[in-house]
Amino acid sequence: MPMTVKKKAGKANAFKKRPAALTASEPQQLPADDAKPAASIEVATSTGGSQQTGGTHHVYLQSLQALLVRTFAGHGLVARCGVLMPFPIRAACVFPGGSRVITSGEDGTSRIWDAVSGELLLVLKCHRAGALGTAVFPDGCRVLTTGADGDAVVWDVNRGTPLSRLEGHNTPVTGGAVFPDGERVITMGLDGSGRIWDVRSQRILAPLAGVGKTVVAIFPDGEHVAVASEKGRAEIWHGRTGQLTAEVDGHRGAVTAMALFPGGGRLLTTGEDGAAFVFDAKSGQKLTELPRHRDAILCGAVSPCGTRLLTGGRDGIARLSDATTGETVATWAADGGQAPCADSGPAAERPIYSCAFFPSGSHVLLAGAAGGRIWQLPEMGSLENSMQTGNVQ
Repeated sequence: MPMTVKKKAGKANAFKKRPAALTASEPQQLPADDAKPAASIEVATSTGGSQQTGGTHHVYLQSLQALLVRTFAGHGLVARCGVLMPFPIRAACVFPGGSRVITSGEDGTSRIWDAVSGELLLVLKCHRAGALGTAVFPDGCRVLTTGADGDAVVWDVNRGTPLSRLEGHNTPVTGGAVFPDGERVITMGLDGSGRIWDVRSQRILAPLAGVGKTVVAIFPDGEHVAVASEKGRAEIWHGRTGQLTAEVDGHRGAVTAMALFPGGGRLLTTGEDGAAFVFDAKSGQKLTELPRHRDAILCGAVSPCGTRLLTGGRDGIARLSDATTGETVATWAADGGQAPCADSGPAAERPIYSCAFFPSGSHVLLAGAAGGRIWQLPEMGSLENSMQTGNVQ
């Protein structure tokens, strides 16, 4: 398959302000020197505030800002209803070390970018229809892409060549996950089916029993797998014995995303009901409930240190929350515009389909209908000093 390869540049987590190369075939991107804050940030605390809504105090601090430091050129344009619009990015991941990111779009390609300069390093023309999912292998040398054509492909990102093509789904493959050993992957189909594959032999090792599954998450031990359903539940299974070890329940409607905390002791789930919960992965007990989005939550991520949670919604809003208390730390519009209040207007038409933390925990990647963007999070020390409300939970 034809593809474009460029030399990688930059250091991990540097985010230095330097201009990025532009190409005529790509929409112009935002230079790093034009880094700017989100238009509005909402900070919530239970100890004080200037406004109270639904029993929660809110403090609005214009000085506290999430900083937009990088906008990627995107996946090109498509004509819809006579209007040129960017191809939505359906999935995105950060590579180990944080120097590169990968985005998968409805144009059928997956693209690898330098996180520092924004330079496009590699284009994988991987699917005949839209690319719907992606996952990075632990070695950082391979990626898994899944597509609307029903295939899943494992790629060598150093050579830009396919290593394995996993064919067996009869419907679009909406996403997948990689086991810690790098030898196995799980793929999920639009029909609610799942399969575990051996990457080298390209054989199906085991189907995931039943139907109606939506997303999966693999525990760090590589022995346990969390499988969620369209009925709002998630089950945790021992991968080798087939024993059901825990069940979690709480969503009204499909579970849209899951993310594990470091060590695998807790599990974050998000749903189409706009809710997000933290569960004890061993007992299934609900530990924390996050403030609801105005519409469905489509993605969720846990910070590397396990203290912060990131959720992105169909409403186009990103929310940073405290992992222990569930309280909101900040919210902002992923496209850089005004973050609406909870009771304002209809949902935005720029949903956030994917979100991820960088290894440092200080930056996050948001991807969706507004493209791919890297944001620097507010410094928590500065947050506490600015609020001047005493103890912050």
